[in-house]
Amino acid sequence: CRQNDEGIFEDFTAELVLSNIEDAHSIESLDFDLDGDNDILYSHNGENGTEMRLLRNDVGNKKNWVSVELDAPEGCNQNAVGARIQVWSNGIGQIREIQTGLGHFGGQQPFIRNVGLGEFNRIDSILVRWPMAGFPVTKVEHPPLNMILKIDENGNAGFVENWNDEKIPIIAFRAPYTDFGFFEQGESLDTTMIIKNIG
Repeated sequence: CRQNDEGIFEDFTAELVLSNIEDAHSIESLDFDLDGDNDILYSHNGENGTEMRLLRNDVGNKKNWVSVELDAPEGCNQNAVGARIQVWSNGIGQIREIQTGLGHFGGQQPFIRNVGLGEFNRIDSILVRWPMAGFPVTKVEHPPLNMILKIDENGNAGFVENWNDEKIPIIAFRAPYTDFGFFEQGESLDTTMIIKNIG
């Protein structure tokens, strides 16, 4: 369904040429090609038995995004199932959780969680609440965007290489947002930015 300008959800299955699918019994949203947007994997009963199909999304990553994969600390389950990830950008927070399969025929949920940022061109912080005694929280400030970050309990944000080409430079700013405020003519303000190549 797609929400129209009046706030009503309309079924547009036929436009996606999906109305001929019969006996669909499982569907999962996941980033199959690791490009920052969710693709759709589904199975249904076809002429030759159960068939799996992939609907690849190649337009969802045209705006800013970040994906998070967790590196679980000692004392936490291996895949950090139950962890809560909060991504803050421009004062708006989005939450993703690491979950297992949901319901009857529910497929395994992906451990890499995607967050769309739209036109926002920076991430203020990412908070990870770990599923272990005391629910410790890790905070990563001003990480790079438009890549898959691998975050550990110490707040280290490495990245997952999702390309096959030769190694490329990836520039990250320690504080990507600088606010000079207001000042009068003739006044000045100095600031320092740390730029590093994490590629």
